[in-house]
Amino acid sequence: MKSVETILLNSGLTTQSITRGHLVTNDMPAEEGGKDMGMKPLELLLASLGSCIAITLKIYANHKNWDLGEVKINLELDEAGPTPIINKKIQLGDHITEEQKKRILNISEKCHVSKILSKGIEINLVD
Repeated sequence: MKSVETILLNSGLTTQSITRGHLVTNDMPAEEGGKDMGMKPLELLLASLGSCIAITLKIYANHKNWDLGEVKINLELDEAGPTPIINKKIQLGDHITEEQKKRILNISEKCHVSKILSKGIEINLVD
C-alpha cells in the first residue's frame, strides 16, 4: 500500500506532502488566498499523471532500445461537463518511426496513475 502524509502549515493554505523522505509543497495562487508557494492540488494531480506517463514511456523505450529524444506531455483538465476529462498531448523526439510512435502512444494508457484515474476510485474515511 502506498501512503503520503500531508500537513496543513499554520501559514494560510500551504501544505507539505511527505513520502519516502521526499517533500512537496502545495499551495494556492495569491488571488485564491494562498501564497503561491507550490502547485495547486489539481495541478499536482496532472503533474503526477504526466510524470507517470513519461516514466512509463521511457522504461518501455529503454526496454526496446528506442531513442525517444525529448518527451513532452501536456495535460489539460476540462471540468465543464458532467464527467471531468483530461486531454493529453504527447510530443516525442524526431528519432522514432511512425510504428514506434503508434506503440508508444498505446503504452501511454498503461501507466499506473492513468489506470487508477480511468477506473475511478473509492475514497474512504478511516480512523
